[in-house]
Amino acid sequence: MKKKPAKVERAADSTASKKAGKAPARPKSSAKAKVSKAKESPAKAEPIKAKRIRGSFSMPAADYALVGELKAISKSSGRTVKKNELLRAGLHALIAMSDQALEAALAALKPVKKSQSKKAK
Repeated sequence: MKKKPAKVERAADSTASKKAGKAPARPKSSAKAKVSKAKESPAKAEPIKAKRIRGSFSMPAADYALVGELKAISKSSGRTVKKNELLRAGLHALIAMSDQALEAALAALKPVKKSQSKKAK
């Protein structure tokens, strides 16, 4: 059996180099650099970034004022926070609650009248 030679260039790189009239640039690396990278990777594993989802919602003015109060409290303790950090911390606190405590917290909320969307007018 004959082994096929390994392809060094990708097709896109070869067409780009033909158009430019230059040979494709190959990354310069040595065997020592590859060994050092292999040693570092298990010890320094970077966490996978979570996909961020953008959303919007509305809340009563009184609840929005609570966000301002919480921001002021955290600032007085030496840490400035953003609204999304407070909301995320609140979600984590809610998920840590027992089912009964969560139901009690939700029951304590005043119902909010649904607003009409701007498109419906």
